Amino acid sequence: MNSTKTFYFGNNFHENRTIVIKELLHPSYGCYIWPSAFVLAEYIWEKRDMFKDTTILELGAGTSLPGFLCASLSPQTHVILTDRSDCPQILENIHDGAQLNRLLVTSDDISVGTLRSNVWIRGLTWGEFCFGNQEKDKDGGNLLQLLRDIEQNDRKLDWILGSDTFYDPKDFEDIIATIAYILNYHAQKAKFLTSYQERR
Repeated sequence: MNSTKTFYFGNNFHENRTIVIKELLHPSYGCYIWPSAFVLAEYIWEKRDMFKDTTILELGAGTSLPGFLCASLSPQTHVILTDRSDCPQILENIHDGAQLNRLLVTSDDISVGTLRSNVWIRGLTWGEFCFGNQEKDKDGGNLLQLLRDIEQNDRKLDWILGSDTFYDPKDFEDIIATIAYILNYHAQKAKFLTSYQERR
């Protein structure tokens, strides 16, 4: 069973955004909108000038509310939405959500001239740092291949986002290692911004 939720940002006629999120009835965490995603998106909207025209990586994007909002800020804001490589239904849901929000280039977009190519969707396995099969790595979750692809597009990350990525303690070390690797070896000036719900 699928459902959609609509989120509105802004309160004036000059600058506002509407983001539609598709949720799935699925046992994976990444198929639902969690309160932390909305909190992070609200912060991004309030500070939108800091995020506009930057390159942003969202870890554990799930339903991708913060990332979709960032991508909507300007065509020059480049957003890489990532989630688990071993959960194709999450990545498919991100793709569907990006299409719902007209953030991906489709054949319909080409015919009406509304091209937008500032969103990438990739599988990413936290804590995995080795090169392997390049074809497999393209969508198979390899951080090093993702960083190489970013650099080959003459970009460096400005922001790393994560909403409720600190959910399952077994993942904490891999998340921190992934963020540390990016900040130490790829983008020393990037900033990591997270929101999380305190749980027992």
